[in-house]
Amino acid sequence: MGPQVVPAPGPAEGVFGMTHADLLQSDWVQDDALTVRFELEVRPATHENVQCKRQRVSVPPPSLAPNLLSLLEDGRRSDLAFVVKGERLEAHSLVLAARCDVFDGLLQSGMRESESREVVVEDCEPDVFKAFLRYLYSDDFSQVQPGVESHSAKSSSQGGEAGCPATTKAAFLQGVLSVSHKYQVSRLARWCEQQLCGLISVESVCTFWLQGHLHEAKGLEETCLAYIKHNMDRVASTAGFAKVSSAWPQLLLKLSILSPGVSSESAASALSAHEDALRKRKRE
Repeated sequence: MGPQVVPAPGPAEGVFGMTHADLLQSDWVQDDALTVRFELEVRPATHENVQCKRQRVSVPPPSLAPNLLSLLEDGRRSDLAFVVKGERLEAHSLVLAARCDVFDGLLQSGMRESESREVVVEDCEPDVFKAFLRYLYSDDFSQVQPGVESHSAKSSSQGGEAGCPATTKAAFLQGVLSVSHKYQVSRLARWCEQQLCGLISVESVCTFWLQGHLHEAKGLEETCLAYIKHNMDRVASTAGFAKVSSAWPQLLLKLSILSPGVSSESAASALSAHEDALRKRKRE
């Protein structure tokens, strides 16, 4: 039998303070079995204490995007430049090659741009292209917002459409959609489609419709077509509808095909057949 556990500094005693012989003769032992009552204290394991301390450690937020954006903003270690309507924007070829297959191919193609490390862009506004680059460096749609504000301020200083924020935002987003389509940055293009769908109105729907057609933005185009079908009496009298109808007859054909409820796939097939017929007529 082991010794009784007693609080320090007392000496260890026999079980219940009895000798072995006395214990065997006591009422505590029945049929060679000893019954005892005890108190058990369970102390936390050491690893649990460590875990509690870990929970008090503060982990900083991610910094990759802010670090890359700082390189873009101050031009540190840049090895490539875009000249956008005369404005020079410094950039980094490794970042662009990793984020955009078109840029990756352009910088390895052996063309003039790959040798001069300078790309001239004439079909895009500088503030739109800046927003496009900020997205590529951050993968964050919120980085496009400063471009909207810059475009609005520029429009205001030039006596433009600053009095209509929705119109200014729509014009900027159409520019971002265009450059995203050109360089095949599909995620940003789809986001622009989503934003433009929320800005559709009687006055803007035909412009958006044409943009959807030109930039293969099917979601935007189908949303515009549905809107026109349900608001035909008001849309048909706008200058935008007259302009699109005269300059882009294939869009009017698509609208007329979809009106009875034909699917977009069938409409696309009919439109393709129409365009093939036009090309054949031109050859003849």
